[in-house]
Formats: sequence, structure tokens, C-alpha cells
Amino acid sequence: MVSLLCELQFWTMKDDVDVKDSDLGCFKLYDKGDVDPEEPYLEAKEAYAKGRRLERRLTVNSLKDWVLNWWSVGDGEVWPWMPSTSNRERSNMVVYALNGPNVELLTYGRVDKIPVLVSFSQYQSNKLLIVEEDASRGGSVAVDVCIYELGRGKFERVSMISISLQGRVVTSQWNNAEDKLVLLCDDTSLVLYDAVRQTTHFTTTSFVGTKVTWHPGGSVVFFASEDGQLQCFDTALSTIQLRLNDELASPAPTLNVGSYLRGPLAIFKLTLGLLTRGQLGPLELVCQYLKHSQADEAICLLLSLDWGRVAEQAFHCLSKIINFLLRKSLDAKLEAQLETALGSFYGPAQPIPEPVVAEYGVRVRQAGQGLSAGCRLGILRPLHGSAPHCKEERGEWSYGCRLASSQRSEAQSRPVRLRYVW
Repeated sequence: MVSLLCELQFWTMKDDVDVKDSDLGCFKLYDKGDVDPEEPYLEAKEAYAKGRRLERRLTVNSLKDWVLNWWSVGDGEVWPWMPSTSNRERSNMVVYALNGPNVELLTYGRVDKIPVLVSFSQYQSNKLLIVEEDASRGGSVAVDVCIYELGRGKFERVSMISISLQGRVVTSQWNNAEDKLVLLCDDTSLVLYDAVRQTTHFTTTSFVGTKVTWHPGGSVVFFASEDGQLQCFDTALSTIQLRLNDELASPAPTLNVGSYLRGPLAIFKLTLGLLTRGQLGPLELVCQYLKHSQADEAICLLLSLDWGRVAEQAFHCLSKIINFLLRKSLDAKLEAQLETALGSFYGPAQPIPEPVVAEYGVRVRQAGQGLSAGCRLGILRPLHGSAPHCKEERGEWSYGCRLASSQRSEAQSRPVRLRYVW
């Protein structure tokens, strides 16, 4: 004997309900809109029904010939009532190929974790970038940054990087170069992941951001809350001051435009400027930092650049910083700033490719010969105590320094010229 226990809920007219004595089961009638306070499970059923609603989303690749239909799989997933379930029915990532008016199934796959960001690569149309969230580790949250390779009948994960977080991810976004990923969490934390160096940087924001967007230059990220608060960071996670285009307005770390909105912020997008033509890359940002005497922020932004990909921009930023620092009187702080700036090339966090070293090595030495090709960070020492010996002659700085004995067999002092170009 097979017993089937189930619960049926439906709406109909009262006159149409006819329960006979021969019917098996327990029946209870409710008026539409009424909730019995003695039956708290009704609210739980209603909340469960809302959670079971699948929000299907579409993503198109750069060539406009593939479209992805994806959705998140919840914990209470309902399976079709059949003896066996195929992989196609278990999948939540379905890719279709568009060929004129014809639409055909290309491939499918399944992501067990919660996908918070799904997008095709702009440079490789067959690569899928997925940010997956896993909140099943007690109080901590793990985010997996995955790359999937797609093909006909192929849905394969080729790489995965896991990031540990303390809060749930609210929103996230890749930059245009797809080498940096920003994550906004519900604990007011901002996470910047560098895909090239495979490093993660954290900072705390003033509010919980719900919308995030990158400037097309890739050096500035803006995010906003639902009530219209704005904040801006560069790729070194330095706060950029904001203010309204008003003579009486003063710069502040956050900008509140909620008074100009009639509801929650729905769309947040940056448009290119008319005069600058949208040029707000690393070089323009470094020039603005130096214009306002923010040398530390400019150096931090320089250190965040990858010489292997943006060598020309990194070299121009380095030249600007060196020229700015050499206009000031040399002291211990200035010496540390010079060494840190030159260390972006001589002691980088990521090894610089040999062709880049061969192309820019001579130019960097000409911009600042305080470090030779064999020097590394921390080997410059003042000649006389903490006060370095320097003087200006014929448009060049004669800077006294010595190499540590661990770097040279015979430690000796010699003047090294740091040339500046006005």
C-alpha cells in the first residue's frame, strides 16, 4: 500500500467547494485576504513561496551570438517528479547559440553556489566570468572567482580563486580591463581583487553600497547607496574627495544627493566628460594628486599599476612623481618617497616581463639614477646620519648615498645623480 501525503492550496468560490463524507483528508476554508493568527505556518508558507520564485537573467557575449540564461539555485530546490533527473534539468546555466532567427542549445552547466555576478569576457567571447558566494561556513563567507570555458557541449571551469569575507556580497563589478574586481559587502566593507597579481585589498566604507560602477579609465570606482550617498576610491583604495559643482560646496569623502531623488537609486552610470573626453586614467589621477600635494596617494596609485600591462602609463606616472619630489628640499621623508616610487620598477610585487625591463630600464635610470639596475628597495642609506648629502649643480641633483655591504663586496660612498626633467 502506498500512502501519499501532500498539501493542496487553491483559490475558488465558496459555492464551488463541495466536500463529501467519502473524501479522505483534512479540509479547512479561509477567506481570501484573511490570516488566522492561530496558524503561523501560513506566513512561513508565504515566505517560502516567495523564496521559491526563480529570477532568471540573461547575459549576452561581446559577439552577440551567444546568450546565457542563468538563475540561482536555492536550498529548497524542487526536482521534477520522475525516477531519474538528467544533468540538463539540474543545470542553472544554459547557453544558447543565436544564428539568425534560429536558436539552438549550445551547452549547459550547474553552479551549486550562489552566483552574484555572471558575465561573458569582453576579450574572449567563449569565457564566462562567475563570482560565486558560499555562506555555509558558519559565520564566514567565501567568494570564488571562477572562469569557465564554453563550447558546444562543453562547460568547464578552468580557474578558481577563493576569497574569505566577513559579510555577504551586495553587489560586484569587473573593470573594463577585467583585471580588477570590486566587491561591496553588507558589513560596509569594500574588497578589491587584482586578478593579475592575485592579491586582495580591503577597506571600510561609510555606508552599505548597493550600486557600483567603474570609470572607463579603470582607475576610479564609484559606488552608491539606495538613499543617494556616493563615495569614490582609486585602485589603491585611496578616498577621492567629492563635491557638487558649486562655488560654496566643499570637498568631502562622501556626497549625498538623496535630496535630489524622489525614490531609491535605481541606475548608476558614469558618462564621459566633454572637455576631458573621459580621460581619467592613472596619469591624470596622479597629476591631480600632485597638484594638491598628495604625494603619498600618487605613489600608492603608482604601486598599484602593473608594468607588464600599462608600462607606458606607469613610466609617465613615475616621472611625474620624481619631478615633483625633486623640487622640494630633500629630507628623510622625501628620500623614503623616492625609494618607494623607484621601487615600483626595481622591486615590484609582480615580476616585470623582460621585454618591458629592456625597453624602460634605461629610461627609468635616466629619470632617477639614484637606483641602478641591480639595486633593490632599502639599500640606499644617507651619507651623514639621517641627513642625506645633496646639492644642486647644473640642473641636476648630486645625491650622496652608499650601497649596503650586503649588496656590494666593498661598501663605498659615491655620488649618484637624480636627473629631473622640467
